[in-house]
Amino acid sequence: MSDKSETLNPRMDAHQLRESWQGRALRYARNNPQLRTCLLSVFADNYDETLPFLLHAVTGTMSVQTPFYCTNPKINKRGHIVADLLGSDGFRYRDAAIFLSTAQMEATFRRLADRLKLSDDDRLDLFICARHWVKADQRLDPTMDRRDPDARRLVLN
Repeated sequence: MSDKSETLNPRMDAHQLRESWQGRALRYARNNPQLRTCLLSVFADNYDETLPFLLHAVTGTMSVQTPFYCTNPKINKRGHIVADLLGSDGFRYRDAAIFLSTAQMEATFRRLADRLKLSDDDRLDLFICARHWVKADQRLDPTMDRRDPDARRLVLN
């Protein structure tokens, strides 16, 4: 697999950005606000320098519009993927649920990859980006020994 800086970078022209899997994903999510907000957060985390150019090539704007996730997501103790959301009303919603489980998140990204007919390399890149996007896992470590005095260990990515 190639490095992310080689696959998507600010030096690409508008056509290349639109035809990249990231540009195609943004176009696909145009009518699905929840998926679009999620993808913009994934791309902001993984392609920070290129995001304004990608947005301009795909949407004609250079900035992210509200609502958007203003923190990286984490997996909370209940297994939900949550992040702070800045809503259209300007209010910050703490720990807004993005996905109810890691299985739901995985299924959403698999469906997206299938609908876009991504190549194996692009599919791998999508899932690496998604994995990198979720910064913490606050569930208890499934391998922990409950007799251990330090039994409240958390799983950290």
